[in-house]
Amino acid sequence: MRQFLAGLALWTAISASPTLASELTPDSIPPSPAQSETEAAASVEDKIAWLAAGIEALVETGQPVGAEVLITQHGEIIFHKSFGWSDRDSGRQMENGSIFSVASMTKPIIGTAILMLADDGLLSLGDPVARFLPSFDNPRSKDVTIEHLLTHRSGFGYWGPMKNFQEVRSQPNLRAIADMAGKAGPSEPVGERFVYSNMSSMILSAIIEEVSGQPAETFLRQRIFAPLGMNDTHTTFSPSDPWAGRVSPIYCWDKAAERFETCWTPDTHARVPFFRGSGGVRSTTSDYLHFVMLWMNKGLSGDQRLLSEPIVEQALKAQAGRPYGYHWGVADADSNAEFPATFGHPGSDGTLVAAYPAANAAVLIFTQSAQYAPTFPPERILELVAQSRLIAHAGPYRTSGIRPAGIDDLQKSAADLTALVGEYRSEGRDEERTGLTITIAGNRLHATLTDEYGKIDETLVRVAEGVFSPGWFVGEHVTEYNPLISYHFRKVEDRVTEVRFVVADEPEVVLKPVSAANHP
Repeated sequence: MRQFLAGLALWTAISASPTLASELTPDSIPPSPAQSETEAAASVEDKIAWLAAGIEALVETGQPVGAEVLITQHGEIIFHKSFGWSDRDSGRQMENGSIFSVASMTKPIIGTAILMLADDGLLSLGDPVARFLPSFDNPRSKDVTIEHLLTHRSGFGYWGPMKNFQEVRSQPNLRAIADMAGKAGPSEPVGERFVYSNMSSMILSAIIEEVSGQPAETFLRQRIFAPLGMNDTHTTFSPSDPWAGRVSPIYCWDKAAERFETCWTPDTHARVPFFRGSGGVRSTTSDYLHFVMLWMNKGLSGDQRLLSEPIVEQALKAQAGRPYGYHWGVADADSNAEFPATFGHPGSDGTLVAAYPAANAAVLIFTQSAQYAPTFPPERILELVAQSRLIAHAGPYRTSGIRPAGIDDLQKSAADLTALVGEYRSEGRDEERTGLTITIAGNRLHATLTDEYGKIDETLVRVAEGVFSPGWFVGEHVTEYNPLISYHFRKVEDRVTEVRFVVADEPEVVLKPVSAANHP
């Protein structure tokens, strides 16, 4: 049987993780303003206090170890607080202004650099990569364009022809990686399918170097970081750097210990000895906010234009039916709208940015706790932001989500959902089976999906008759659901006979009842 939970992680990589705690609101804090009958009367101070208490309660569970959260609306910072530990082992508390590995939040920066070169007239998005990298001038790779790379439709898998991250680290430089990919060619047909790919970003970085005639990190510093005043943003790291003392360790999930343990410390060098473009940037919440505001302001930084307005609008439109633009995740991206409802990107070391143009707001959640975890801590904090109603945004809050009109009207009472409750299991050998548990809590349907690779817990939103997708509620209202993931309940004479679990265009999993409310 295929690794379905691993596949879930792939399809939701642009929005962190699909896993959601069924009830994120800790018992130790009062109901959120969205749940309270006095929501309208709740002051900004009340919402800030509730949100801070909620994040603190999460940090006390160790998931995450620490966090820095910055929220801005209408040009003003309305929330900027730190929680927990920067370095748990040494007892160093998290402080505002800490420097974090933003991992895949490097990708929007690389995308921005490519778009700048397009604005300069030095390349076109429809150009074949072979125009710049001779290693792509062969039958296997000649059809790959820059736009394919920007939208993750190049056909290259996560690491391309390389097996894993360790093989990336062993390469001599960025250009060697791009040339290896060009010679090997994509593993899937070019342009036909969205496949989130670190390799695509690394190839784009090599193109930046070839076109600009300088290292990618130099181009980023001169054209993006310096003009935006991102003085605490870096593409390399050494323990001897004067800012190394502000860098947090990175924590990875230890499945056996069921907690985050240290997996990288700032007394060692960067995990990759060269800048690779798919990750590698270290930054602060304040610096990255400057970068996000460049996009919120349609390419303007003060009175200086860094990106043309047309290319900004094009970059933030969903491409090929996926919630992804030009190296940004985008949600509800109407082709006729200037901006999507939401745009942003996560980083696998535990960071996340989400911008809400209509509300003129942005949320930056930086932790260093994420790798291999059953839930993605920044997304849990983002749900608390939604519950707090601190910003004037109806949803979606995640770039994986959509919020179609009338979705609230489709939701049913707990009594109507009871027939779906039960245990379901796929066929096959025991060690390869996928298990599904459907329960009701707080008048919401919940799914727990397990296989030999792990477990995910999701709150389900009804999107059609017999069809549910993972999503979020704020009070009685649906803020969003993920259209790429769905559970299809088939009933015969009011009895569930099977559940079909679908992740985008991956092969579906068919699960049969083991025990259910409507089965003896």
